[in-house]
Amino acid sequence: MPQSSYAAKVSAPSLMRRPACLAVRTINVMVEEELCKLVKEVDFALGKLVGIASRKGNLVDFTCKDRAGAIELTDKLSKHGSIKAVRLYESTKTRVAIGWVPIPMENEAIKKFVETHFCKVDSIYSKKNKLGLLSGLRILNIETEDIKANPIPSYINIDGFECYVSYTGQTITCKYCQKPGHKQAECPVRTKDYPSLSKQAEGDNDKRNSTIQKETETTQPTRTARSSKRPLTSPETSRPGPKSTTLNETSCEVFCPGCDREGRLQPECETFYCFACTTDFKAAKTCCSTTERFLVNSTSTKTPCALCKESMVLMPCCNEFQPELTTDKNMLQCIQCDSLSLHVIVEH
Repeated sequence: MPQSSYAAKVSAPSLMRRPACLAVRTINVMVEEELCKLVKEVDFALGKLVGIASRKGNLVDFTCKDRAGAIELTDKLSKHGSIKAVRLYESTKTRVAIGWVPIPMENEAIKKFVETHFCKVDSIYSKKNKLGLLSGLRILNIETEDIKANPIPSYINIDGFECYVSYTGQTITCKYCQKPGHKQAECPVRTKDYPSLSKQAEGDNDKRNSTIQKETETTQPTRTARSSKRPLTSPETSRPGPKSTTLNETSCEVFCPGCDREGRLQPECETFYCFACTTDFKAAKTCCSTTERFLVNSTSTKTPCALCKESMVLMPCCNEFQPELTTDKNMLQCIQCDSLSLHVIVEH
């Protein structure tokens, strides 16, 4: 069974509240004296700070005495030339991604639709690829409190065009009945309206399981007899079958890119090993769904989304595949933490 890596465990979400803390990534590694000098240069009183903690590489945590001080320091450090990226641990804004948008659709039309049906939009812009071409993905910045009070469903219809919506903390909604808590494949209303679909799905699963069982029975290891005392076939062992399974009911279904066989992946697992083709893969989340996951070659840093085929890249700051968001300076911007990375993607 695949195990979570140490990096995945230490980067798991924490329940500790940090409203007065901010993360700062400097261009060059700085010692404590240089960091204190930096705070004075941006005209921020050291008395408003509780502490400064240097982390791995050029990442530094600043903890202020109150939320107002953290917001003030964030604004001042973001304008300093020695700072690469800065963000609040508990930001007041939520970044919302809207995909499947027709290229000619104006941003103002999307903003007007969201403000009419849900909440106010602070800003909106179109995502471009590294060639400067529009990709059909629009990014909105909305106050976190507003979107919590008026959540946006996973699918919306703008001027007759169906679009998907994704953001941190979103409650998944069904594409078919628009009710929260389940996906279209598990929709009871859809199953009631189209009972043949559920029967067909059960038949496909039975057929797939039967095929895998037959392959397992017919692929037992054999040995050439060197003497009459040795068996012609090796004794039965408890070796795992070609299908990776798990007893965790919350696991999701994935398919091996190498042999297209079905497997189960637990939510905390970031890697997957296929026994059939003896290959390691990385687990990635789709950009247009909060629950769907798919497998990527362990050496890949770029992949298309399994659902919408949107180009995704591996962001080094959060170690996750995200939609390829390029700034005007041709740098990759992380949707999760707003960090910037050099646009260097190497395919193995």
